Amino acid sequence: MNDVKNKQQQKPEQFIILDCSKLKNSLIEYGTDFIQQIFAHLIKESKEDLNALLNEFTDTVEELKTPPTQLEHLKKNKDLYNDVRAKLT
Repeated sequence: MNDVKNKQQQKPEQFIILDCSKLKNSLIEYGTDFIQQIFAHLIKESKEDLNALLNEFTDTVEELKTPPTQLEHLKKNKDLYNDVRAKLT
């Protein structure tokens, strides 16, 4: 976009002066819209990723809060706890 902004709107070509102001303005407008779309897409993806991470944390906390009644459940919670501890680093 900076290249387009820095270009002259009019260019003399032999005995004709080419006016490209409409093209320049259109390209700048398209570039601005494209950048806004990229940012909107990045924001949307980031929100989705953060929500997924929050849901995973919430589910893990709830799972670890429940008192185990069987040995299998205790082993599962211990493995889950170890996975969480490994992810902290």
